Amino acid sequence: MAGKITVGGSRYMGQLKRQLLRYLRVCAAEATGDRYTLLTCVADRRVGRVRLRKRIAAVVAKLVVQRWEEGLLEDIIAHECPELGAEERRLVVRRVRRHRGARKLRQELVQKRAEEVLEAHNGIIIDGFVRFRLHDYLEGLRAAACQALNDYLLEKEYHQFIQLLRSFVEARPGTQRLVHVVWRVGGGFQLFDRYRQSLGPGGAQESLPEDDLEGDEVLVGTLVALAPREVVLHHPPGTGRPAWRIIGEVFRGRLRECYGCTLCTGIDKPRPV
Repeated sequence: MAGKITVGGSRYMGQLKRQLLRYLRVCAAEATGDRYTLLTCVADRRVGRVRLRKRIAAVVAKLVVQRWEEGLLEDIIAHECPELGAEERRLVVRRVRRHRGARKLRQELVQKRAEEVLEAHNGIIIDGFVRFRLHDYLEGLRAAACQALNDYLLEKEYHQFIQLLRSFVEARPGTQRLVHVVWRVGGGFQLFDRYRQSLGPGGAQESLPEDDLEGDEVLVGTLVALAPREVVLHHPPGTGRPAWRIIGEVFRGRLRECYGCTLCTGIDKPRPV
């Protein structure tokens, strides 16, 4: 015998054993204690200890990232944002784990750390390995979880805001049948009713710069206050505003878009509809 290595853990040891027998082609003797299940992997002359060590490290890393990681992420998210329910925590976990490239890098890091442990010892207990030897992995996992959590909370807040605006618009009787929205290439927006008449403060917004979010807020606020039954967005070539997305969601089912008409290009004003 060239040597043996013991692998132990409190969870997922059945899966680990199947992986060892599948990929290592070595004998695996199982012993169950009060807390841990221990698997003894024996290297024959063909495998050799170095090759055995690398293969065990690879299987351990795969198990940590595929099975342990989800629970680790849930614990991190629960600590960072205790008010989230179980379903929302799972949504955030999926956000972290859907990035295959990052997951592969984490697995490579875990494998490297497992190889370091097995170079110095004849065994590895996965529970202790995760807790005491994977500080850099856990820090990276925490950073990814916090980023995914922040993104989720921002999106949640955005959707709640949109729903509030939609409820407000739907509850109002509406003062206009139709409103034309024109954002000029040079800056500023204009609102017209179906009779070419300027509407609200939008008609006075003539020089807002293209990167000025205040103009978007004024536009959305004005449309919500008017609560028209129909909105026509006119898109001059080369323009695109954050407000377009908000308007599209708030006025879903009431929105039409126009590209390239005389109003879009500034040649004409809207005709009665």
